[in-house]
Amino acid sequence: MKQLSLFLTTILLTVALSTVAHASLRFSMASAGNDTSYSYWNMTYTFHNSTVETATELNLYFDATLFALIDPPDLKANWSTAAYNGPFSGTGGVPYDSYIFYNAIAIGAGIAPAGSDTFTFRVGYQGLPGGELPQAQPYQVMYYIADTPVVLEAGIATVAEATAVPEPSTCLLLTLGLGVIAVVRRKL
Repeated sequence: MKQLSLFLTTILLTVALSTVAHASLRFSMASAGNDTSYSYWNMTYTFHNSTVETATELNLYFDATLFALIDPPDLKANWSTAAYNGPFSGTGGVPYDSYIFYNAIAIGAGIAPAGSDTFTFRVGYQGLPGGELPQAQPYQVMYYIADTPVVLEAGIATVAEATAVPEPSTCLLLTLGLGVIAVVRRKL
């Protein structure tokens, strides 16, 4: 009975550790016409905060060789939004060389844990040979401790229409393997 209790405790601990909270940023896009230089896209990004901190800043980075401009972003209550059509080359804390970027800073409370918010703006896309569509962009979500930015989440925004295929948790598989070894060992 003691081994069963230890086994169940191990499984519960593993499941708890394997569900570490994280945030996600997904996007959808709709064509907004074109001219001789660019195809324009209305980009809508939805940030879901599954962390334990309140997100107070969002940065989206666009490759300056593919994206030429970001139109003035939407006006959002409680957010200060801006587009930087640099490109910047790693200055001012921007981690991606030769990128233009969209920035949103919370004026109010930000995005609380378990909350979400949507950001919409238009980009001018120069495209790739063969007419490929805009690809996912790198992003950073931050919060502040005494006016010092701390990265809460960084990654690549995913397309909202895509459905992710969940992969088995390595920790859960390890625990199950150890459980099988314990059961087999007990029978021997």
